[in-house]
Amino acid sequence: SKAYWGMPNYRVAMYITRSFEKQWSLQLAAMMQDVFYADYRPDEFVRNGPVLNVSVHKSSDKIKNLRFNIGVTNLLNSQVWIGSPYATELTVMPVYQRQLCLSAQYKLD
Repeated sequence: SKAYWGMPNYRVAMYITRSFEKQWSLQLAAMMQDVFYADYRPDEFVRNGPVLNVSVHKSSDKIKNLRFNIGVTNLLNSQVWIGSPYATELTVMPVYQRQLCLSAQYKLD
């Protein structure tokens, strides 16, 4: 089992994008991974919660290739651990916290 090496046995991700009209789109991303064992606590496994990201994108009417994004990362504020296959003290790292993300993107042609 890879779980003893600090890596989950499985990780499942799903991405869905839905476009509305010509300028709006909604994106949903979900990820879930199996438990694994940390090297500093080999008798206890690390649980991971589901991660859900939601974002809305709007393309600009006036400027071609300009897009504005607003989204929430880790909407459920789940605790997620990222592991490494190396047996060191720095094997696992918690990555969790709900975040609001705002961005503007411009694609160069």
